[in-house]
Amino acid sequence: MKFFHSVFDYFQILGQNRQKRNKFIKLMSRLAENKSGGNTYQDETTQQLQQLAQNMEKITQMNELKQQQAHEAKRLTFENIGLENISVSQLKEMFGKTRLVILCGPQTRAHEIGCELQKIMRLKDFCEIGKSGRNVTLENSAKKFLEISVSTFDGCKQIFIQYIKSDLMILRISEAIKQVQMIRIGSAGGIGVEAGSIVVTSHIVNPITLKSEWTYYSCGNCITQPCTFDGNISEQLYFIAKNKQIPVFLGKTMTTETYYEGQARLDGALCTYTQEAKLEWLTKLYKQGVRNFEMEGDVLSGMCTYNEIPCAMLCVAYLDRLEMDTTPSKYTKQELDSWMQRCVDVVVTYTKKHLSSKKKKSKPQTS
Repeated sequence: MKFFHSVFDYFQILGQNRQKRNKFIKLMSRLAENKSGGNTYQDETTQQLQQLAQNMEKITQMNELKQQQAHEAKRLTFENIGLENISVSQLKEMFGKTRLVILCGPQTRAHEIGCELQKIMRLKDFCEIGKSGRNVTLENSAKKFLEISVSTFDGCKQIFIQYIKSDLMILRISEAIKQVQMIRIGSAGGIGVEAGSIVVTSHIVNPITLKSEWTYYSCGNCITQPCTFDGNISEQLYFIAKNKQIPVFLGKTMTTETYYEGQARLDGALCTYTQEAKLEWLTKLYKQGVRNFEMEGDVLSGMCTYNEIPCAMLCVAYLDRLEMDTTPSKYTKQELDSWMQRCVDVVVTYTKKHLSSKKKKSKPQTS
């Protein structure tokens, strides 16, 4: 039994090489047909089988090495972050120490986060990467990237999908980035929360099923992808805001396809419902723990869930949709900017804490 078990292992090692498989089968046939050859003949055949398996194992190892080398040399282009004709090995050198990706809207906000982190973490410098000017990257004194602030697009889910899918996820899949977290900063319409409050998302809510899932279409099929946010990161963001005495809620977020009718606004071009119907719907959502509307969270959490990347999201509410459809003109641009700055402050504090804890864990223990 032990011999035949090892023979089966050899056969598995041969893989898809037809010539080697045929030789293996002939040797097995000789072994099976020999009824009078005794143990000597069996031992010789066994040795041939073992030698064949060893040779195939070496070939398999060489093929794996060649595939790895080809993978490292493969040239990739990331249109949205402006990196062109770059190899996997170069990506690993650039992003290998990245621990946190921040998706944050306009380029000015990305630059602001970079300046804040440079100051608070006493880093020598940070620099923009790529040619698109859509993101800012921090680097430490050793010129190794620690954190990326990526500027996305406001209110356009399709572009956001393309951005995440084409660039950030390929970076992750190519193993250029290994142990990484993603956090999105955004703006939203609140549900039963005061304007200027931060909503840290605990769960994404699908507007049709009311489940934590993202629905999209591929090759004529409707695909449902589960969505989860990392509870530990979300709680840390929530308590950081609490400690800063920032009005904050930890609640569910409904991600919609549209900015007007999808969020029960009455000023949309296709509005066919009444004020009463709107309030009935929003009240139902509030009772189920939904605290804001936004448009990209399902894509972020769905793709991160699929690729096993911890992620979180926090948005500032510019108004309460139970009371109005648009941000009141009484709020100045300075006030609105200060509200968004609250999100930036929370994420900067989290980033410092997160990266500092990574450094401590990586230090060798002394006896």
